[in-house]
Amino acid sequence: HGVFRMRATEREMYSCFKTVDEFANGLVTAGRCGDLARQVMRHPEGYAHVGEGVAWYLANVMDCLQGRHIHLLRTETLQADIDKLIQCQSWKVDNTLKHIHSEYSMKNKTFLSEEGRSSLLNVVKEDYRVTSILEKMEPHCSGPMLL
Repeated sequence: HGVFRMRATEREMYSCFKTVDEFANGLVTAGRCGDLARQVMRHPEGYAHVGEGVAWYLANVMDCLQGRHIHLLRTETLQADIDKLIQCQSWKVDNTLKHIHSEYSMKNKTFLSEEGRSSLLNVVKEDYRVTSILEKMEPHCSGPMLL
């Protein structure tokens, strides 16, 4: 969202880590930068959504979703998920996603070491647990859905 809108703590966190791998490895390191990485993931308010995963958004409403049909739209499979939803609902709409904001400075800096991956997966395991529950709630194109 731009450096000019960042809080001082967020700016400091970004100055600690130049890549996602540095950030992921920072989750298990001592010192100020490691503390910032953990803070961003455990108490993400004010940190540009870095730690605001599925569990952060839905932890307090999971019991309300029981017995409901939902349809997940995942970032990594968004077009396929939208196609499935449209097919399930028999909607007649143009479902071609438009790609905007697809050019950014870190676009090609996606390397994640095994150590970094392990550290990051450990921190987001609750997101995976919640996602697994939600996936079991997805319908097979029958009945009304909660979108």
